[in-house]
Amino acid sequence: MGSENAIGRLEHDALRHLIARWRTESGLTQRELSARLHRSHNYIVKIETGVRGLEVVDLVDILRALGKPLLPAFEEYCRAISSP
Repeated sequence: MGSENAIGRLEHDALRHLIARWRTESGLTQRELSARLHRSHNYIVKIETGVRGLEVVDLVDILRALGKPLLPAFEEYCRAISSP
């Protein structure tokens, strides 16, 4: 089951919104985050707009680029998908 199968699911939407918020809270633009990841600007645009799925290793790279501790970020994600 590839990441493209997650697109449109509640869990995917929660994650992409969190990534956008975490990026904004970090004071980074999409271009700045993309540069830190050595990826094209469209990489982050597609993630945040829900066009592109995300593998766990990609999420870890994004969190590290944002300086966000992994465990608290995963816990925040779990709370977001557990809320009714």
